[in-house]
Amino acid sequence: MSPNSWHSHRVEPEVTAAALRTLARRWASIPFLAIHDWWYNGEKVRRAFEQNGIKVLEEEVTEVKWRDKSFWLAGLADLMTRRQHVN
Repeated sequence: MSPNSWHSHRVEPEVTAAALRTLARRWASIPFLAIHDWWYNGEKVRRAFEQNGIKVLEEEVTEVKWRDKSFWLAGLADLMTRRQHVN
């Protein structure tokens, strides 16, 4: 593996969430949502995102409206680490 590979080092979720918060503020007209896996401390990741105003979808669906269009986005649990509850 190359030392410059994207998975050669971990970025803490607080750093990622803060960067996404900056983007969300810059593009306030676009909804920011997250769907994440649980391979690295899922509760910590969720907490960091939500503390930065980014809604995390897990086992839920939401309608995303932007301009004059909309679509539905579903967030399911990580199949490898958590049980999914698909209805």
